[in-house]
Amino acid sequence: MNTEISSYDSPDLIAAETARKNFRLGVLNGVLYIIGDTLMDPTLVIAAFLSQISSNDLLIGIIIPIRDGLWAIPQFWMSGYIQTLSRKINLFRRVSIVRIICLGFIALEINFISNPVLLLACFFATYIITALTSGLSGLAWMEIVSKTVPSERRGEFFALRFGISGVFNIGGSLFVRWLLSQQSPLVFPHNFGLLSIFYFILCASGIILFCFVDEPPDQDLLPSHPIHILFKRALTILREDAIYRNFNLLLAVMATAGMATPFFAIYVQQSLGGDPAMVGVYLGLTIASNLVSNLFFGRISRRKGNRRVMAFAALSGTAMSALVLLLAVLAQPLHISAQAASYWLIPVFLLSGVRGTGYSIASNCIMLDISPTSERSLYVGFLNTISGFVIFATGLSGVIKDMLGIKVLLVITLLAHLLSLYLTFKIKIKRSTV
Repeated sequence: MNTEISSYDSPDLIAAETARKNFRLGVLNGVLYIIGDTLMDPTLVIAAFLSQISSNDLLIGIIIPIRDGLWAIPQFWMSGYIQTLSRKINLFRRVSIVRIICLGFIALEINFISNPVLLLACFFATYIITALTSGLSGLAWMEIVSKTVPSERRGEFFALRFGISGVFNIGGSLFVRWLLSQQSPLVFPHNFGLLSIFYFILCASGIILFCFVDEPPDQDLLPSHPIHILFKRALTILREDAIYRNFNLLLAVMATAGMATPFFAIYVQQSLGGDPAMVGVYLGLTIASNLVSNLFFGRISRRKGNRRVMAFAALSGTAMSALVLLLAVLAQPLHISAQAASYWLIPVFLLSGVRGTGYSIASNCIMLDISPTSERSLYVGFLNTISGFVIFATGLSGVIKDMLGIKVLLVITLLAHLLSLYLTFKIKIKRSTV
């Protein structure tokens, strides 16, 4: 018997190699998807695209709620079904087909529909379906990650996804700036059309890669329950589990705190005469900030825990909101120039990158850490659905801005960031062992 050959076939070595493969595929999935998604960033690129088609602030305000809210809302209804599946990857693969088709339609619509009303109708319809299908597969994705990435490496896992993509996104931001500037060979809407093509190719590639993850089967499956039974159980958990309840509230407050972000650049451009090409600069600053903060937050997550990461995110958001509010208050009395106002947003988007990165890493890790293995689908699904309704409600930010003004909207977000900072310290987290 050849012991050398048999040693390579040992279960431990095979399992270790599978774990490394899954980790790499998960990171690559995130890198490609995040690069593609950044090229059509909702707070900057899509907001700029919509502002050239329509002057309705409500349409701009609902972009993030559609993407993030509709991603989260379906997950509670999916949780009962997902917890009965031995392997969640099969559901992810089936839903991925629809997601990829929708991404392709978005690119086609931006490139080939010239009627503004028809373009808006088709874009929003497809964007809504894309968000919903992402949500249908999102809970399965979280379950797969929880089974294939050890708890102590999850902070590193999410940090690598954001960090590596950040390196490439620096070049992507320069490309966006050039494409949206007056020196671009492509005029509207073809400049945005080219971005949408890259968006489709990169995001679809990332989705396809994750389909090759080897997910271990669950042995102890829970039976399927009617939705009203699951809802009753979820309310019981929310009432009895203080950590889970406080974390739900924290995510809701952080979602509210971020609802003014899509209006930062638009406010400076439309009210103070800022240069639209600065969108590419702001995107680059956000990306660079993401990259640097990922290196920092990955280490903090591993050594100090994810609550510390969330605290940094809330603190950065507080400073971000305060700076924009200060600009809105001082712009007219001090006669701040268009160029100065544009430069004023540089630290704002640096802080926005820190906030977004810290929030993404901490929220995903904390969510998995506080969810028991046996009911993870229910815990995560119900939490995401509640957050989704809150995020979707923040689409009213455009209405608040129109009716009460940008200053009132900024005061609301500043107070929400301060409250989220307080709530962060009320959460006691014990890392899961799975």
